[in-house]
Amino acid sequence: MPGGTPGNGCGAPTAVLWELGGDPGRWPPVTAAYTLGHLARRAALGLARRLFGPDGLPPCLHGHGPDGAVTRDPRHPNACFLAEDTGGGRIGQILIVAPGGFDRPALAALVMVERLYDGTLGEWPVRCVWVGPAQDAPSRLTRPSRTWISATPWVCPLHLKTGRSLEGMLIRDLSLRGWPPPSAVELLTSVPTTGGSAALARQDFTLYLPTRTGRPRPDGMGSLWRLTFPLAIHGPVTLGWDHHLGLGLFRPDEPEHEEAEETSRDNYNTLTKNGNSV
Repeated sequence: MPGGTPGNGCGAPTAVLWELGGDPGRWPPVTAAYTLGHLARRAALGLARRLFGPDGLPPCLHGHGPDGAVTRDPRHPNACFLAEDTGGGRIGQILIVAPGGFDRPALAALVMVERLYDGTLGEWPVRCVWVGPAQDAPSRLTRPSRTWISATPWVCPLHLKTGRSLEGMLIRDLSLRGWPPPSAVELLTSVPTTGGSAALARQDFTLYLPTRTGRPRPDGMGSLWRLTFPLAIHGPVTLGWDHHLGLGLFRPDEPEHEEAEETSRDNYNTLTKNGNSV
């Protein structure tokens, strides 16, 4: 969400944070972030359908306008479901952001979701632990940074034509979503997990879902990048094809802040254990 601003003029919350429960050793790997984003969206829509019926689904969750057509606003005001590596290459939380804000029906559904289920990967309990403006969310994905690195592969949303490069298309994607032009763009062969416990190549990540095969995909491979901006920008930074399900997600890449981040996370965990959460 460019600039870290709430993105709506009515004060509606723009972020919800879910925390996974159970054994952290059995949390899904960050390579399955696309799958978890899909499961999170499916769970939210399923609960909203039970609460409000098929005709009462909150538009900010399903991304369609009153006429049923997919929202084409390049700033993407609707919800993005972002699975986050909270350490060791495991997904420990899911940040759900909507620059246009969440209305009451959407929030009612999001705070009531209790589990994510997949017949292949397994089942995980989840609970809503935070609601508020995205820039204040207790997540690495929202803090300001000058340098950002791929957390998941960026999938180019358009076919490459003569004279177009992947780098040029990435910069175009940034511009369409309201981000400033980067001062440096670097194509990477691999990226580290949070904490640096492993290096992941683009082919390690899930890039296809059996339930999302209806639309032809311009870029079947995806790519990993490091972006540097002249000044720090607030996240989350999401770009490209199916970015609302967690593809094309970037995270801050400034190792000198890792210790401060861990201290902040420890403080946040202490607060939630003391009952100061949603």
